[in-house]
Amino acid sequence: MASTSSFRASSSSSTPSIPRTSTYDVFLSFRGADTRSNFTDHLYSALGRRGIRTFRDDKLREGEAIGPELLTAIEESRSSVIVFSENYAHSTWCLDELVKIMERHKDRGHAVFPIFYHVDPSHVRRKTESFGKAFAGYEGNWKDKIPRWKTALTEAANLSGWHQRDGSESNKIKEITDIIFHRLKCKRLDVGANLVGIDSHVKEMILRLHMESSDVRIVGIYGVGGMGKTTIAKVIYNELSCEFECMSFLENIREVSNPQVLYHLQNQLLGDILEGEGSQNINSVAHKASMIKDILSSKKVFMVLDDVDDPSQLENLLGHREWLGEGSKVIITTRDKHVLAVQEVDVLYEVKGLNFKEAHELFSLYAFKQNLPQSNYRDLSHRVVGYCQGLPLALKVLGSLLFKKTIPQWESELDKLDKEPEMKIHNVLKRSYDGLDRTEKKIFLDVACFFKGEEDRDFVSRILDGCHFHAERGIRNLNDRCLITLPYNQIHMHDLIRQTGWEIVREKFPNEPNKWSRLWDTQDIQRALRTYEGIEGVETIDLNLSDFERVCFNSNVFSKMTNLRLLRVHSDDYFDPYSHDDMEEEEDEEDEEEEEEKEKVDRYCEEMIDSVMKTASKMHLDPDFEIPSFELSYLCWDGYPLGFLSSNFNGKNLVELHLKCSNIKQLWQGKKDLQSLKVIDLSHSNKLVQMPEFSSMPNLEELILKGCVSLINIDPSVGDLKKLTTLDLRGCVKLKGLPSSISNLEALECLDLTRCSSFDKFAEIQGIQGNMSSLTHLYLRKTAIRELPSSIDLESVEILDLSDCSKFEKFPENGANMKSLNDLRLENTAIKELPTGIANWESLEILDLSYCSKFEKFPEKGGNMKSLKKLRFNGTSIKDLPDSIGDLESLEILDLSYCSKFEKFPEKGGNMKSLKKLRFNGTSIKDLPDSIGDLESLEILDLSYCSKFEKFPEKGGNMKSLKKLHLKNTAIKDLPDSIGDLESLEILDLSKCLKFEKFPEKGGNMKSLKKLSLINTAIKDLPDSVGDLESLEILHLSECSKFEKFPEKGGNMKSLKELYLRNTAIKDLPDSIGDLESLESLDLSDCSKFEKFPEKGGNMKKLKQFL
Repeated sequence: MASTSSFRASSSSSTPSIPRTSTYDVFLSFRGADTRSNFTDHLYSALGRRGIRTFRDDKLREGEAIGPELLTAIEESRSSVIVFSENYAHSTWCLDELVKIMERHKDRGHAVFPIFYHVDPSHVRRKTESFGKAFAGYEGNWKDKIPRWKTALTEAANLSGWHQRDGSESNKIKEITDIIFHRLKCKRLDVGANLVGIDSHVKEMILRLHMESSDVRIVGIYGVGGMGKTTIAKVIYNELSCEFECMSFLENIREVSNPQVLYHLQNQLLGDILEGEGSQNINSVAHKASMIKDILSSKKVFMVLDDVDDPSQLENLLGHREWLGEGSKVIITTRDKHVLAVQEVDVLYEVKGLNFKEAHELFSLYAFKQNLPQSNYRDLSHRVVGYCQGLPLALKVLGSLLFKKTIPQWESELDKLDKEPEMKIHNVLKRSYDGLDRTEKKIFLDVACFFKGEEDRDFVSRILDGCHFHAERGIRNLNDRCLITLPYNQIHMHDLIRQTGWEIVREKFPNEPNKWSRLWDTQDIQRALRTYEGIEGVETIDLNLSDFERVCFNSNVFSKMTNLRLLRVHSDDYFDPYSHDDMEEEEDEEDEEEEEEKEKVDRYCEEMIDSVMKTASKMHLDPDFEIPSFELSYLCWDGYPLGFLSSNFNGKNLVELHLKCSNIKQLWQGKKDLQSLKVIDLSHSNKLVQMPEFSSMPNLEELILKGCVSLINIDPSVGDLKKLTTLDLRGCVKLKGLPSSISNLEALECLDLTRCSSFDKFAEIQGIQGNMSSLTHLYLRKTAIRELPSSIDLESVEILDLSDCSKFEKFPENGANMKSLNDLRLENTAIKELPTGIANWESLEILDLSYCSKFEKFPEKGGNMKSLKKLRFNGTSIKDLPDSIGDLESLEILDLSYCSKFEKFPEKGGNMKSLKKLRFNGTSIKDLPDSIGDLESLEILDLSYCSKFEKFPEKGGNMKSLKKLHLKNTAIKDLPDSIGDLESLEILDLSKCLKFEKFPEKGGNMKSLKKLSLINTAIKDLPDSVGDLESLEILHLSECSKFEKFPEKGGNMKSLKELYLRNTAIKDLPDSIGDLESLESLDLSDCSKFEKFPEKGGNMKKLKQFL
């Protein structure tokens, strides 16, 4: 576009020199016959007077190919000026020049300045008027070049430039010369070669800078070292800086460590802004800052402050946004997000790693000098790219390192990388570590060497607080410095940063792991445990027993580890089989499959425990083995082989104790000072008989004893645990009851007694009603409980699971007070009725009464449960539902499957506007009311095996959201024409409907239908309209013994993939069968009357299976 809006001439009166990096500053492209003697000549002279070296071809050239000397001149010029005049396009020479110029323009650095001399820019852009006439004359001889000429003209005309129509040519030439001079004096920064994945970052950043706005804008780029922040900033600087009156790029500011260096940076900034005039004898940093403020406020500047790591650096270089003149833009790059927060930047932009494709390309450019890896190096390249995890620095360094090396050399280098980092990468990443304070460095190394998985942030913070590390502050600062990330409240660390942490631990004593502060590698731990010297410095050990054949722990070595804070001895075989995460199973899953899955989990549990115990058997501990415990904050030992912890175990600083699958019989005898202890997990410790007195651990929050099959009782002192939130006793099969003091657990939120098969009674809670007011989750599944005591307070309970409590008969009347109840599971209990106060369950969303064989009637007031979403009666003795069922305005799932006595669905059931799934399969229902058509949200309707169901209602076609209609094994004879109105229906199953004879003509209107099953019906043929089922993928007609003829228009089903005609009476197929272009499987087996496959059947190119 012809505009000068993006150009700004310098207001400085001085004449600074233009950087000389090319042979010419400007290549002048023009039509000699039009402008050589006037405008172009004057422009050429004006450029020369400003010291701008300009190439002008003084020869008149017509009708010949552009010469190599001109191509070279364009290549060796920093920019081009194109003078579009009336007859410019009549010269093929000019057009060839233009194509070359625009090719160079696509390479960053070659600026193009169009001048529209007495021609309208739109004529150039659209090739009209004289430009159109020129191209009309080229049609015969230049067909191969015309597209490139036209594209070049369009691209050039879309650039900002000048339109000279009337007025003084000398004034216009001065304006053009000034602006070209300003643009050319801009120093371009070297960004190197092989830029990959940069464009998207540059585009996003330019958008965030709001270049069109006159507002001051400060944007911060942050990310880990080596991620490409500086490169991105340089590219943006090269593209935008020349549009500003003043510009400055200050690099590596983090290296400023004293006032003298900062003073030089201030001088550089002033020199850039004042174009060399900033050299004043002011030796004070503060005075320089004041001078910067005065000068910046009057100018529109573009500044990049690169690699800042201290807010004070910005204080003296940038100050506050009030220092900046209107329209100024600033980019700050840093590894520390906190620096940007202090500066109050407008936008934070995080640079993340390259994606897999980009990483492969960048690595290949350095390793192979091409965009893709060589075929025989592909797997090794994948390995390198995986190791680098998108870090550009690592990809470049390793690519250069591996260039021209053999495959064995590659393998050797990669094996080495598994043990120690490439130092060029390590040194860059370590700079962020160097900027941490002492405590933050400890937290960083703990995360790198101990918390190596995707650890929960709260867990890590809790443990490190036990080490007196002020963990939340430290974790936040590590995140701000991009040394970790915190997605979904988990702590993640890039593998290369983690490896940097490992190297920091090893660097003083690289071959003496016994002198390291942290141990994590199996072989290094084995070496460290063989010696006494220096072992007292070990602070953390993370030992994976799965990597050991056999290990012997020397008591004397361990006793010397007086600074041990974190100890984890674990096995990869451990898995929690009792997780509640799968509580909400898929609703379409069959109950038999669900039960099989539960049994599978039980078997897996046994296999897991056996595997962990076998792994634990690899360990040998002396009977007098002692864990150094004075500084210990975290102890986790899967399969701990001894029956007790040592008598002198000191848990003063212990925060969490995990001894899963251990041989522990009793933790210790007597009292211990365990003021810091918050979690005890003894899961699957099969020999545990007794727990110690709990009064010495007043801050305990979680007590996990699941799978402790020998545990008989819980010490009454459990009631002293005022902060306990979780008591997990799942699978404690010998546990018969809980002490009455359980009622004192005022903070308890979750009590889990699932699979405690001997547990048959809650103790009555006398006079302390309401003390368990925090209880929200109560799991009693598969216990022997018969009832809940009337004294138990259930008002805060949100989830109550009594499923598979086969002896549970009566829900307590005070259950009506459960105002918070959200999920009530009563499946497979002996319950007969629900309490009269059911209407008070205003928060209830799930009510499951599946397989309660004695349950017969749903209360009338049940319709008051306005929040109810899932209601399951499957396998009960229920006969009908009250009309009030229609008031369940939030209900989404209603399951009545296998209620063999259920006969009639209420008319008002159609009022359930939110209902999505309705199951009647295996009931005695005969018909449905017309109101069924009012279920506007219904997606699944299942009437399978309803042997008395004969007629689908006419208004059923109103269910516009219905996707699945199951009518298998019903007594239905036909379907109403309204079935064609089911515009969302994807599955229609009529298999084994022995009386079904005719598919409706309007059935072809079901445009979304994907699967139509008519197996073993009495159908004889299909209407031609079946060809209109454009989405149908599966058509099943097997065992339809009367089916004789496939419709001619059936070939129109372009999406059909599977067609089953097994054991039908079909004799032939129409020629149109060949039009089934998507068909992959055709089954004609056992069709005894079938005689001939049609000639055109060979057109089915995708057919893979033909039976």
